[in-house]
Amino acid sequence: HERYVAALGYYERLLASEPEHYAGLVQAGLAAAHSALPEKASRYLELAHLLRPDAWLPVANAAWLEIREQALPRAVTLLWQAIDLGFSTPEVLEVEEDWAPLRAQPEWEALRAAAYENARDQAGNKSQRRK
Repeated sequence: HERYVAALGYYERLLASEPEHYAGLVQAGLAAAHSALPEKASRYLELAHLLRPDAWLPVANAAWLEIREQALPRAVTLLWQAIDLGFSTPEVLEVEEDWAPLRAQPEWEALRAAAYENARDQAGNKSQRRK
């Protein structure tokens, strides 16, 4: 817990001088979540999403935060949004214990399938670029 509080302080100092630092916003959100500051975490992730509305990372992290807060319907909605933005690491959803509560939701199989479809699409795009 203490290392996350320290990290949050670091990221907040960074953001004081560079308020539109995307990675700093995402990392501050994660550090705040691990510091038991969910409202602050949510705000940093929201700011990161506003800065890069086409990026799936802050939205997926916001879904993870909602799971931690036991707001599963909101987590499902956010994960769908992240998938629509290109989230393509379904293995994380299947393996990480933090995501386990979603696995019992009725939408789980559809979410999983959509994330795998994104992963296949992205792998196909990479192999096309190599040719």
